[in-house]
Amino acid sequence: MLELLSKYVRVILLFLLNSCMINICFGQTLSFTEISQSIGINFKHDYQIEIEPVNLRVTAGLAVGDYNNDGFPDIYVEAGDIGNNLLFKNRGDGTFVEKGEEAGVHLPNFLGSSPFFVDYDNDGFQDLMVGSLDSQNVRIFKNIDGQTFEEVTNDGLNCAAPTYSFSAGDFNKDGFVDLFLTHWKEDNSENHIYKNQRDGTFKNVDADVDFYNPFGDIDFTFAGNFTDFNNDGWTDLLIASDFGTSQIWVNNNGKAFDHFTDTQIINDENGMGTAIGDYNNDGLLDWFVSSIFDSDGVTEGNWGASGNRLYKNLGNNQFQNVSEESGILDGAWGWGSSFADLNNDGYLDIVQTNGWPKGSDQFYADTTRIFLSNQDGTFTESAIDCGLRDTKQGRGISVLDYDLDGDLDIFINNYRDYPSFWRNDLNNNNQFISIKLIPQEGVTAIGSKVLVYTQGVQQIRELRCGTNYNGQNPLQIHFGLGAVSQIDSLIVKWPNGEIQKQFNLLTNQFLEISQDFKFLPTNEAFFVYPNPFDDNLTTQFQGDSENKYRLRLWDSSGKLIGENDNYSIMDNSCYFEWNLNGTSRIPAGCYFIQLYENNQVVESKKIIKY
Repeated sequence: MLELLSKYVRVILLFLLNSCMINICFGQTLSFTEISQSIGINFKHDYQIEIEPVNLRVTAGLAVGDYNNDGFPDIYVEAGDIGNNLLFKNRGDGTFVEKGEEAGVHLPNFLGSSPFFVDYDNDGFQDLMVGSLDSQNVRIFKNIDGQTFEEVTNDGLNCAAPTYSFSAGDFNKDGFVDLFLTHWKEDNSENHIYKNQRDGTFKNVDADVDFYNPFGDIDFTFAGNFTDFNNDGWTDLLIASDFGTSQIWVNNNGKAFDHFTDTQIINDENGMGTAIGDYNNDGLLDWFVSSIFDSDGVTEGNWGASGNRLYKNLGNNQFQNVSEESGILDGAWGWGSSFADLNNDGYLDIVQTNGWPKGSDQFYADTTRIFLSNQDGTFTESAIDCGLRDTKQGRGISVLDYDLDGDLDIFINNYRDYPSFWRNDLNNNNQFISIKLIPQEGVTAIGSKVLVYTQGVQQIRELRCGTNYNGQNPLQIHFGLGAVSQIDSLIVKWPNGEIQKQFNLLTNQFLEISQDFKFLPTNEAFFVYPNPFDDNLTTQFQGDSENKYRLRLWDSSGKLIGENDNYSIMDNSCYFEWNLNGTSRIPAGCYFIQLYENNQVVESKKIIKY
């Protein structure tokens, strides 16, 4: 009888939870496990002095990127001044190995902040930048071969102001990323926007593009991000800034930035961390800013008390403050923040770390927040329900799929403490797709937008290379898809305006989509046989010895499978005999074969592998 009653109680509770739209981690569908030590992330951030100046209390930076191009995200962290900075290489087996000194980026005797992976020279390898807190220039390390770095600081960015975040975006559409730097609590000066000179150096252009500090003589910028939030094709600036100075700057056709901040709407009191994403799936990028929520309403210092902000994008450069009704106000003393679909249900959630060690004990053991989307524009804070009880002094944060299992994990660098690495142990039937964009040679893919349509639901992601505050997500686009088994269409909008469309894709895939992959009309004189094929293909077309020819084979997602430049010419006909048995035995399916003449695509044909 008691067993039967208990069963009824559980059913009633489940019904009440569902009917009230409370989105918690019921039944451990979404759960997290702390694993930092077991996977080799074993360091401590700290300082040698007992009482440090305030500019050191706000830092504990990290960067995440795939520096060796093996498909797995690697991690770089700054450790304060008690040891060298660290580069953790992802082994691909769920563990990391430290390679900082071997790679040449360990930075002994350097007090740094906000490391940042970015391929600033478009050579296909992610380089590394590290901000300084002790009046040294930003340190720049050029990635040589995916294994080692060469310091090129003196040839690069000339900025010695304390730097708390970087963002990269191509504001003038020349194919190279430019930089935005933040410098909290410094005298205002021209040291924010740096134009890429395309020769490995940068030039400050604050004055050239009409960027200035509209709020006084002191610079309080914390986290700036390049993002095309108004969908006009030009990357704009959203800046989370302290003491009521967060800002919106709209790109005026690559020539200048126009100040668009409406302080009646953009009114976060202590903007620190930031996240950009389309939380309500309306096709417009929204803006989350972490701030300070003082639960007792009494501020013991010069900070605000009203909490985080969620600015809903209305289009036409307008935002609406929906913070209170959305349920995200209380993040305590907020720092790094990120949008991420943690449960793969097709709606972005928000993760936000926090903490402050001085002035008020109530912020010393803040718990990192997870605001889970209720799919109706509201969120429910659910971190502890998901097993993520993190009360350390978090600063930098990154959301990444470190083990490529299709769900997003969370890494936090903690001030004067050991890091937190939370593995996502998602247990539901929701699907995903993860996308790496490969641009044309010599240009950047940053700024691209990817749209996915599934059963009438539209989602959009922007490939951004920016900061969550002292932390960076990898350049991998992740979509949660809910319970669907097929993507109706996937659209890539490249920075130069090119658009690629693909249809009827299977879910639960890691895709590489190349900008070089193009659908072209097929010339009937371009013969490919047999079709369908097994391992061997023959192509025949009209050709001559004065031109150079090459074939490329792509799968339906745009991933390059193989290429062949071994051909023969007889009687004005060119022949390729291609044995594909050596291409890792490609699976059955639909493929596209393309013919290049003198490095230009001239023909394309759909073929079937059986």
